[in-house]
Amino acid sequence: MRGTGEDGDGTAIAAYRMLRTRLLHRARARHWTSIAVTSAGPSDGKTLTVLNLALSMAREKSREIVVLDMDLNVVWTWDTFDNLDVTRKAVLGETCATEGACPPYALASNANDWTHGNAITETVDGNLLYSTRHQDWVIKISYGHGNGDGHIIWKMGVDGDFQINSSDPYPWFSHQHDSNFELSNPSRLLVFDDGNTRVSVLGGGNSRGQVLQVDEQNMVVTPVLNADLGYYAAAVGSAQLLMDGNYHFDLGFVQENKTIDSYSLEVAPGGQIVYNAHQNTILYRTFRLVDMYHLY
Repeated sequence: MRGTGEDGDGTAIAAYRMLRTRLLHRARARHWTSIAVTSAGPSDGKTLTVLNLALSMAREKSREIVVLDMDLNVVWTWDTFDNLDVTRKAVLGETCATEGACPPYALASNANDWTHGNAITETVDGNLLYSTRHQDWVIKISYGHGNGDGHIIWKMGVDGDFQINSSDPYPWFSHQHDSNFELSNPSRLLVFDDGNTRVSVLGGGNSRGQVLQVDEQNMVVTPVLNADLGYYAAAVGSAQLLMDGNYHFDLGFVQENKTIDSYSLEVAPGGQIVYNAHQNTILYRTFRLVDMYHLY
């Protein structure tokens, strides 16, 4: 039995992401605190489902990363409080009272939502890529296939460790979602740039779909795609490389005309939007599939 975090199966990861998202939405709406998994008979995959669902849920709002063995023993942990600067508050001053996405807290009437992690994936070299939305950073963590000491290898974004080759007045992503390296080219980083900080600094703008060529040896990033997606999504989102070389981006929280809408876009490598699916609801993540079991 193998977890999706171990083998990097993109199809399985996407399937558990969808299951996780549906369960979390329903749990929040109905105030569930526990979820049970059962089946009609033995050997139907309950343990595998629970394991991978737990891994997928841990990738969401986690401030601490916990790795378990097959007997559910804790074998590796990483804590933001031990590895990030706790005096570096949320870039736009977000608090738990305004964001509503924090774990329970009891020592104060409010708390600074300083990390707001929203994505974690394993890199091809066995380390972890962690997106911390309210720091405007994507961070690479020393996991070392479970043997790493957890130190931060690099931070990418404004005030991070990389230089960026761009003449754009604000080239870096901010308040980003779903950072992930292409499986076919692990030096190319996909990211949905919500753009909250950029929009605040420049006084306007839209969210962007970004593909970044990452040179870890020279610590230089070169944008391959920096597409204006035509709408501003202040929260959520996803980024996916498609089989034909195009890209899929989800703008899942667009506030317009006193409603909240979402747009799932297909974008060509040149930045042209070639497909647009509109929904009158929030969509945390969307993915293109060939069928129910295979990514497009």
